Amino acid sequence: MLVPRGVEHRTSAAEDAYVLCFGPAGTVNTGNLPPNEFTAPCGVPISVLDERAA
Repeated sequence: MLVPRGVEHRTSAAEDAYVLCFGPAGTVNTGNLPPNEFTAPCGVPISVLDERAA
């Protein structure tokens, strides 16, 4: 599914769902919200984040 730019959306699923999102490197994962505990660090490769979680 492709959500057009500027469209506000909220995802939900009745069962487990897996999503892989692609976006420009400078895109903040929390959209236009101020930085908070859910904001991922910019410029950190996913593999580094995976190692921190282990």
